Amino acid sequence: MSREIKFRAWNGWLEKFEKDFEIRREGDRLTFWIDDNENEECVQLGDIQQFTGLKDKNGVEIYEGDVVRINSDSFLDSKVIFEHGCFKLIEIRLGDSEAFNHFRERQLRIIGNIYENPELLK
Repeated sequence: MSREIKFRAWNGWLEKFEKDFEIRREGDRLTFWIDDNENEECVQLGDIQQFTGLKDKNGVEIYEGDVVRINSDSFLDSKVIFEHGCFKLIEIRLGDSEAFNHFRERQLRIIGNIYENPELLK
């Protein structure tokens, strides 16, 4: 079984996610370059976030940094993180975490992400 490996990065300058970028090493740091089709320019991108390999109930790809609603007995809003070699959900109100694969059979729906919807983390 193969898994599709994809990344995205937050472009704070344009306030959008970039999925087409190049990573370059400059000395001891990494820079992330995007091509604006006119001039190649360096734009400092935020955290690189990996695709979990899963989609929500609407077919939208779930990445690290997304906030998902778990439809169980009660609605739980959780942030997707990568920790200790696996994707996990951190329940926002309680701070509890569970392995992401525990929720595969449940209905997940993306309701935002940590950049465009920081108010969801409160």
